[in-house]
Amino acid sequence: MKLNKIQLERVGPFGKLAMEFPSCFPEDGAEVHIFTGPNGCGKSTLLYALAAELGDKKLIRDRCWDGDSRFEITFNPPLPKAPLLPNEPNPPQQGYWTHGTPDDLRWSQAAFAYSGQRQLTSSPITAMKELDRPPLEGSLAFRNVPDSSQIFQWIANQRTKEALLRINHKNEMADRHARAITRLNKAISQIVDVDFRFIVEAEPLGVVVEVDGRKLGIDVLPDGLKSVISWVADLLMRLERVPWVNNDDLFQRRIILFLDEIDIHLHPKWQQKILPAVRRLFPNAQIFVSTHSPFVVNSVANAWVYGFGLENGVSVLTSKNLTKTSSSLDLVLASVFEVEETFGMETEKALDGFYNMKLKVMADDSLRSDFLVLARNLAGESLEIKDIVGRELLQLSRTTGREFSLS
Repeated sequence: MKLNKIQLERVGPFGKLAMEFPSCFPEDGAEVHIFTGPNGCGKSTLLYALAAELGDKKLIRDRCWDGDSRFEITFNPPLPKAPLLPNEPNPPQQGYWTHGTPDDLRWSQAAFAYSGQRQLTSSPITAMKELDRPPLEGSLAFRNVPDSSQIFQWIANQRTKEALLRINHKNEMADRHARAITRLNKAISQIVDVDFRFIVEAEPLGVVVEVDGRKLGIDVLPDGLKSVISWVADLLMRLERVPWVNNDDLFQRRIILFLDEIDIHLHPKWQQKILPAVRRLFPNAQIFVSTHSPFVVNSVANAWVYGFGLENGVSVLTSKNLTKTSSSLDLVLASVFEVEETFGMETEKALDGFYNMKLKVMADDSLRSDFLVLARNLAGESLEIKDIVGRELLQLSRTTGREFSLS
């Protein structure tokens, strides 16, 4: 089951919007849809509207203009509603693809939402105890502060159960618990390109991390790494605890993943790695991403990228294209983000003056001396600028038959 269409009227910055999410067939993993555009164009609103259909309508209610506002999400095949849990007045939190009875719900698909604003903090572990919070509670909350204690408790539980099972020679069951943490470590390592692993210490009881061989506490980690750990660990914890209809591998589950500006706090090198890593880790997922980063857009091929713009304060869809990793960052900046400038503002201003004077000197040779002074001063800014100016002077010499050079 996949999301394939959304219609919005009078919601957030949208007056009226209807857009489809066609399938794409990447060779290296999940289907990806990327929302781009300036601040205030509704990227997060779209994600919240999509997630609201699967969970709490309050996600989008505050963004509605008035009683005439509406949003409609279409699934293929249509979305079945989940039965009520025993003694609960509302449907079970998030997910909504179920098999079984209210007494024995089994999930075939589920949805999860995260924001790059999330952070972890250290949390002590006082004892080994089972988690009592439902695995899908709050799974579409986006910006909710993660419950660090739940994540660290789950990691400690996995390691403790593994050790106890090995003592009792139940190695197959022990391997299952070990595999969950091993894969979590591997997932984070792939995204941030460091050797990463969680370590459970006995005295004092707690969870720390090891990064490239250095043992560190959670609170001293950089914000970018804490953000990645926050949502990846939370997702793996939930996937491992959900009562699924079968015993398929966790990473092969069919999920919908909403990621709101997960590039926040990340170095450009990590921005280039995060989406390809997530796409490979969850090949059967449908992933919706909002971003301001050209590095994220340029990091995957065969993903749909939707560009939004503002016209008289109202957001409109301005472009829709499949990504190519063969496109340069300059092309992505110009075609997707509408940023033509590639240098700093002062240098761009100086280049504009150079190009304008170049046009004038073609018609008026008396400006040659002043133009060459300008060209030589500009060329002294950097080797890259010198190369650009040199090419322009060579072209000018060929066009006019007059000599223009930096020497």
